[in-house]
Amino acid sequence: MADVQFQRSLTMLPAVLGVDLLLGADGSWHVLEVNDSTIGLKGSDGLQPPGEAIFPHDAVEAVAKVLADSGRRGPVIILVPDWYQAALSTTADKVGRHSGAESVASADMAALCNVLESDGVQTLVLSCSGLRMYHGRLRVAGGPYVRSVYTNINLGWRSDAFVETPLVNPPEIRRLCNDKYEARGLINRAVGASASVGSHLVAERVAVEQMLEELASDDHDVVVKPRYGFGSQGVQRFRAKAILQAGGFHWLRGSASERWLCEPWIQPDNVETNGRAFSYDVRVYVVNGKVRSGFARRAALPRDSLERTNPLTWLTTLGPHLSLGIDYASNSSASLTPSIASELVRLCEAVAAAIVSDARGD
Repeated sequence: MADVQFQRSLTMLPAVLGVDLLLGADGSWHVLEVNDSTIGLKGSDGLQPPGEAIFPHDAVEAVAKVLADSGRRGPVIILVPDWYQAALSTTADKVGRHSGAESVASADMAALCNVLESDGVQTLVLSCSGLRMYHGRLRVAGGPYVRSVYTNINLGWRSDAFVETPLVNPPEIRRLCNDKYEARGLINRAVGASASVGSHLVAERVAVEQMLEELASDDHDVVVKPRYGFGSQGVQRFRAKAILQAGGFHWLRGSASERWLCEPWIQPDNVETNGRAFSYDVRVYVVNGKVRSGFARRAALPRDSLERTNPLTWLTTLGPHLSLGIDYASNSSASLTPSIASELVRLCEAVAAAIVSDARGD
């Protein structure tokens, strides 16, 4: 049988989601986006703050419990692409070492394997070619039926495959998270416009022009990002005044205008490192509807070191990760007040509930 690809999961396990937020300079949270690609769980669990913690920092254990308690028997499958050489191992201690994102993903896989197997649950790291489908259920090629599947990769969905095996995350969740425009509507309904970000498709020319004029009047900036994307790829920041003077987003015409979003730049709170002010935002992991782990992401360079639209001074995916705690700041951590930390947790759980509810068709 050909490699298995998934279109729709009839059995939906609780979602594992990453919620990105920004704390504005005015002390208000803004939900930037929600992701189903949750690479970095182990690293997040390890970023324990020196003071009082906001999160349990047990995301890996929480994900392992979801996978183990699927109501099925058989092994748990951690699914990786065919080209990912770490998939050649079926035991945790043989998961390969790689650089960059692959290294982080390998650490997550090894941690999940360790937790599951310490609880007596067989865990296999496989690619799609190692699975077969029989009557809507997945089984290991030449082996048993599968208990559940954990995947952080986009496999490419096929319309004729209806999978009854529990998937984390199922395609319905992935579709919502991958479409930032659709997800924005759910975020707005879940937390309200004031805690969201006013995104528009570039194709919505009247709304975009009005937004640009309002931003330009105060010399504020605008952010442009792909509608479908991840990892800050393609994200750019411009002075709104410069875009207006250039006649708008003239390089995004026709069908391209449906594939790009623009939204106002929100001035973030800052964290101090060695007396210098850096921009930061927050990534929080929600498992089974509850916040389990999180950290701050800091820009690579101080705000005042380069021109304000230079990515090194504001794009937080280019800088280090910091622990996030309550009323304790240091060079390696960011600090929140108890009330701001409580609001962070509330917003993340509300967004996760909205995504799961929509995916289930509630």
